[in-house]
Amino acid sequence: MARPKIALIGAGQIGGTLAAQRNIIAGNFGYGIVITKYLTNPAPYSNVVLGNYIGTKAAGSSALGNALGGILIENSPGNTIGGTNAAA
Repeated sequence: MARPKIALIGAGQIGGTLAAQRNIIAGNFGYGIVITKYLTNPAPYSNVVLGNYIGTKAAGSSALGNALGGILIENSPGNTIGGTNAAA
């Protein structure tokens, strides 16, 4: 698998509800974000991904996809992608 732009191997957060917290995660050769279990952290869970532009250009209005997909989650339960707030 091609390296992702961002990889989480423990509980963490990518982005936020403020524009200044937003990440542009696009145009990667693999996945944009990978949340997975590794030997050094056998139980990653409760990650939060919100407010990011995934697979779009910086304005968020036109596509710039990641080759394998936007987010890959494997062996990692209890994650939150987006939210109820429009900025999430």
